[in-house]
Amino acid sequence: KSIDIVGFSMGGLICRLWLQKMGGAKRTHRFISIGCPHKGTYSAQLVPYFLLPGVAQMKRSSSLLLDLNSDLSSIKTIICISFYCRWDLMVFPGWEASLPIGKCFSVPVISHRGLVGNPRALKILTRAILSD
Repeated sequence: KSIDIVGFSMGGLICRLWLQKMGGAKRTHRFISIGCPHKGTYSAQLVPYFLLPGVAQMKRSSSLLLDLNSDLSSIKTIICISFYCRWDLMVFPGWEASLPIGKCFSVPVISHRGLVGNPRALKILTRAILSD
């Protein structure tokens, strides 16, 4: 049975690892990412790998992101939807929190946390998750 998977922030990258590197795309109908640093974030640029390796992998041009973005063939078979906050300071710049494939939507909130905490954002996300 196919599933839908939702990933917020770093969780979106974890979803992508499962989808692209562990065969998860074969079981997945739809991937919804929310505020995920698909192309990296300038906020992580100064974080040393030895101190916070997970955060350091969110740097622009990190080995993880280069690997994930080099071959999107496995996720081209599933529906991909990206949601981002234009003014996100966690995933900066916010508009780059989108996959290079699928649909992409700006959510009218003013922070990263607002993407999953603001009632207006939750309505938008709920509509997307429940639609098919």
